[in-house]
Amino acid sequence: MNKETKKVLGTLELLLESCRCINIPGHEDGGYIYPFVWEESKQSRFNTFYFSLTQGWLKLTDTNVVRHNWQEMKYVISFERFNLNTEELKHKSTIVTDLFQLLKGNLQEFKTFNLKTSYNWENSVGLVVGKTTDGDSIGVCPTIYTETYIPQKQIYRTWQNQELDLDNLGENTKSVVSEIEAIISEFGAISLQGGDIDNYNCDHDYRIVYAAGKTKKSAVEKVLQSTGILEVSQFHSFYPDKQYFQEWQFVDEPDEQELMHQKYTQINQFFNQTFSNVMMYRFSFWKLENIYIIGETQSSDWIGIHINSDFVYNP
Repeated sequence: MNKETKKVLGTLELLLESCRCINIPGHEDGGYIYPFVWEESKQSRFNTFYFSLTQGWLKLTDTNVVRHNWQEMKYVISFERFNLNTEELKHKSTIVTDLFQLLKGNLQEFKTFNLKTSYNWENSVGLVVGKTTDGDSIGVCPTIYTETYIPQKQIYRTWQNQELDLDNLGENTKSVVSEIEAIISEFGAISLQGGDIDNYNCDHDYRIVYAAGKTKKSAVEKVLQSTGILEVSQFHSFYPDKQYFQEWQFVDEPDEQELMHQKYTQINQFFNQTFSNVMMYRFSFWKLENIYIIGETQSSDWIGIHINSDFVYNP
């Protein structure tokens, strides 16, 4: 670890000694805050695709495994209100077969992955990525339900959703994208409004989404955003609304509330004074949240915090 990284990490660790928890709505046990460092010299350049592989959230698998996963809709049938009949399921399966034929016939370096959606790998979904003859990459994956809503009053940030920019893609890529759009449009959405999973109400439209980019890592990041499992944002601050903090923190005494808010303010100052740009990467796996708020050092290392929190709210 170089001197700059070690110094910045040491400063952050001191700040976190007295600020180890954050209460995300619906997570009554509270989320735990840990220091986080990613060293480029040891772990390569940080990107969400490679990071997901290192964490075990993406696992390379056989193409047929993913095709069957999509055809049988193993993830979405875990929702209790899922009620497609046999003919509807058969029709969806045929559309998936057509989609796979299109992807395998038009994408090189064709790779398939299992994507974690919760604690249980049985409910995973399949993700596909490959390159067109133009050298662009395309990723395809079903959508994933996200339970937890994190308000701006708790973590103030600006979403960095990456829209599809066809102008920067090759002609063959545009043609493949057009065919993908036609097929997933025919697949449509399976509405689970008012349905429930694990006895909790939820609203979710299950569909197949895609993304394209100049590189594999950018295509995967974009498609993960489209699925709902990944949020990429520019971080600004914790608790910009002090009143909201006082209402939601499990601290009754005014003096203790003021002290706790000051600690978050110090963390905000650390990020804003240390880094020119601070990013938030949020990975949501149904009940489990993994949030990384990190900035890049001059040596291309990433330093910040990791919030790990479980949804335990009992309505």
